[in-house]
Amino acid sequence: MSSLSKTLDVLRNLAAHRPDDFDVRIELAELLSAEKQSEEALRVLDEAFALRPDNPEALRLYGRVLYDLNRLAEARDKLETASRKGLPDAKSDMLLSHIYDKLGDQVRAYELYKLAVRRDRDLEDPSYFETIRQTAPPIAISPGSLERGMDFEGGDGLRGRNFAADIQRCRGHGRRQGTIPDQHHSPVEKP
Repeated sequence: MSSLSKTLDVLRNLAAHRPDDFDVRIELAELLSAEKQSEEALRVLDEAFALRPDNPEALRLYGRVLYDLNRLAEARDKLETASRKGLPDAKSDMLLSHIYDKLGDQVRAYELYKLAVRRDRDLEDPSYFETIRQTAPPIAISPGSLERGMDFEGGDGLRGRNFAADIQRCRGHGRRQGTIPDQHHSPVEKP
């Protein structure tokens, strides 16, 4: 029997003998999640929620496990709830960014990516950032808006620059360049 299997057995035994021990359940669920035993991890997390229903740590872990099971809407809801109840968490913001991207909301994915990287520069992932840009509607994210949004020294990140403003700048630039038609004006033909 491997040391990991022994550790799992010890934690399962502790959880069975300590029905009020929240921390043992969280530790067991984290290990089960790491070992891709997500269904059992969810059962253990349900027990943890019975003990502390509003714990942000448990909500974040629950969201990660649901994400692993591709239950994206449920994962989003748990992580959003955790975000409202707990301290800021860059890794949860990044996971939410991936969830919103998979759910088709690249604008929200972009905002959360910027927030996560602002909180923890080590999370910066140019290939994922490019994925957001590639899957967004053509006008929604331009390469220039991404670069401007990542200007951490010159601005204050998400609060100082928001995605909607980036979109408006892109639209205005496109109209000046003649590449984006203005929705309110019909083109005037020149003789």
